[in-house]
Amino acid sequence: MSSDSLPVQWVAPRLSNGLGNRLFQFANAKNMADIWSMPLVFAMNYVLPSEHGDFESIFKMFPLIPKVWKAEPQLCVEHNGVSAFQYIPLPPNQPSDTVLLKGSWITAKYLPETMEPNWKFAVPGSEELLERWNLSSKEQQEKTVFLHVRLGDYCVLPHHQVPLLGYYAKAMAAFPEDTRFLIFSDEPEKARTLPVFHGQPCVFVSEKDELKSLYLMTMCSGGITANSTFSYWGAYFGRERLGETYKCYMPSRWMATDEKTEDLYPSWATRIDT
Repeated sequence: MSSDSLPVQWVAPRLSNGLGNRLFQFANAKNMADIWSMPLVFAMNYVLPSEHGDFESIFKMFPLIPKVWKAEPQLCVEHNGVSAFQYIPLPPNQPSDTVLLKGSWITAKYLPETMEPNWKFAVPGSEELLERWNLSSKEQQEKTVFLHVRLGDYCVLPHHQVPLLGYYAKAMAAFPEDTRFLIFSDEPEKARTLPVFHGQPCVFVSEKDELKSLYLMTMCSGGITANSTFSYWGAYFGRERLGETYKCYMPSRWMATDEKTEDLYPSWATRIDT
């Protein structure tokens, strides 16, 4: 969208970090655009490089949201909480004609009523992908639950090092015996060696593309997330697709610090002690 065709009013998120965090930033902007009855846009000069994953991923998921290349907001609303996970109410009425929302906004209370990606556009060949991982039929989907093991940078960043093996065991035991678990990890071969998965009906997903992985998570009947915003969204989109029949478990502790994260959890997720 060229600068001379900009809408008179708009709201946009400042996008940063990886896809999971960007989706929270986008979700809050969509929620406020709905509340304020304003057009939602991507302000491309406020989109930071992706710290991991494909820069284009979020644009592929929401291809109908206009991209504005020279956006200058009249007002920048920042999240000024002591924690990225803290809910701070935003103005109920439109505060300006053009608004940039800057912050992490990682709480369930900032999520819009609906936020459905265009998976057909984001994941070309999605039908073949489902066939490859035995998720093409409703029966297969109903018997499959995803589980996310975040390794990689989580093994070096102290604030992410929450012990989850006991949590995984409890969450897997909460599903019927004939459940098949699709294990997603940034290091699948390392995840395969974890004792909690030995003797369990687990399939380790080898897809490297983050959109393919997120789509596969979405097509499962339930989810066991890591303390990761990426698998949080796998559960969110799965719940949006299936409604109340969707079963989701999340770890009761999200950070290895004393940071309060209560606002993060959606009402439909069951927390299990770590």
